[in-house]
Amino acid sequence: MSLKIRMGLALAALLFSLPAAAGEVSKSFTFELDKWFDIASTDGPVTIHRLRLERVGGGFSKLARLGGSSEYAASVELQIEYSNDASSDWKADVVVEWLDAKGEVIDGYRSDENLDEGDRHELKKATITTLRYGLDQAKKLRVEIRTNPD
Repeated sequence: MSLKIRMGLALAALLFSLPAAAGEVSKSFTFELDKWFDIASTDGPVTIHRLRLERVGGGFSKLARLGGSSEYAASVELQIEYSNDASSDWKADVVVEWLDAKGEVIDGYRSDENLDEGDRHELKKATITTLRYGLDQAKKLRVEIRTNPD
């Protein structure tokens, strides 16, 4: 057997022995609150259906706890709709950021979320306290989600 064929077979064996790469989705949208954005990304048994940032009441925030005024703060709830048809939990590494007109990050959310086995169209929720001004200046929403077996 020629050296080229042996090297090709060795490379193929190596590639097949490597663990599967994580499912990853990266999307950008025009920034809007209270609107569902379709993600429609499937990795094995896990589907990330859609997400939104929903305006929620009150501005109680870190600012108020530090003695500052909460009149400058706003709270939004990140909602991620997913399904996990597996018989085991999966994990999602989530990064959601809102950017200004120059493409600079204003604020965002970064976390590992557990996607429970057997869930269908469930919501993961997280409340984010941010500045009202930043929400007013936001032009773009950037979403990156990577899913892996837990």
